Amino acid sequence: MLHFMVGRDYEREDQIVAVDREGKKCRNIRWPKERGDIFFVGQSQGHLHCISAHTNGTIEMAELSVWVLEDYDTEEWVLKHSVNFAHLSGKSDWPDVFNCYLVSIHPDCNLVFFVQNGSQKLVSYNMNNKEVRVLCTVGRDFECITQYVPYFSVSSVLAKKY
Repeated sequence: MLHFMVGRDYEREDQIVAVDREGKKCRNIRWPKERGDIFFVGQSQGHLHCISAHTNGTIEMAELSVWVLEDYDTEEWVLKHSVNFAHLSGKSDWPDVFNCYLVSIHPDCNLVFFVQNGSQKLVSYNMNNKEVRVLCTVGRDFECITQYVPYFSVSSVLAKKY
């Protein structure tokens, strides 16, 4: 299944759309507004994860929350981790807002990756030991970062036919 976040309309709840391997819409997964706005959806450790934050109508966020879909059928989301952006910035005197672009969640570990918009630094955050690590500077005025996730299953769409 592929999962896409849909919404960003501040009047209605966001949702996650699950699409099967044939490209047909399978289902919509509701995302309650009280859990914040969705900023990233991805697979990690065999479960669907959703990264959200409470905002003030912009991308400036006070706290990052990582949720796990424990039960796909009942749409039961469990809070896995939350962290304030003062900790992620590495500055104790940082205000309660932090401007970043979420990039990915590691498929096998409790790592979240984001880019700090002001400094343009790619940063990892380890949810286990709460360590923040600057990985590199991505450059000035980046437009977006797209992760590459290999897909090792055979697909009839991609199969060569002779």
